[in-house]
Amino acid sequence: MGAKTIYRSNYNKRKGFMNKLWKYSYYVYLIIALILVVEGILQLNKNKQTAIVIFGIAILVLFKFFFTKKFRDRIEKRNQER
Repeated sequence: MGAKTIYRSNYNKRKGFMNKLWKYSYYVYLIIALILVVEGILQLNKNKQTAIVIFGIAILVLFKFFFTKKFRDRIEKRNQER
């Protein structure tokens, strides 16, 4: 067993782990959006301008989640066709 074979084996293991990690990492955007919505609701009583900004950021984060999910699904579909 040569050094290249061991390197490739380790690389494939890391690649598999990273694929699993990336497959679920975009759900972090949902958690962030949820935290921002809660913070926005809490800020409504104190400062409405800050609350509006926080809600705007939450909308952007949700957009990023759906865009990433759609892009990821498209890549997985393309990989399955190969």
